Amino acid sequence: MPIPKSMPKKERVLAEQGNFKHVKKPDVDNLIKLYLDVLSGLAFEDDNCVSLGYAIKAYSVIPRTDIYIEETQPIITINETLDGTWPTQ
Repeated sequence: MPIPKSMPKKERVLAEQGNFKHVKKPDVDNLIKLYLDVLSGLAFEDDNCVSLGYAIKAYSVIPRTDIYIEETQPIITINETLDGTWPTQ
């Protein structure tokens, strides 16, 4: 997300380093849905095949969307559990 000119200096430093979360609209779940819809038919057949996802909204000097797509196996792996993308019991 673009860094607003009105952002306080302390926050601006973090934002310029890419270390400050964006907590305003648009909602992250709406952005995820948008990109899944856009990628349907291009990166995968249909977005119903997506079973795992992780998203962060952050301020950046160069606003952009980075999307990484990786094919996974049907069994939940320890890495998916440890990296926080799957809740543990």
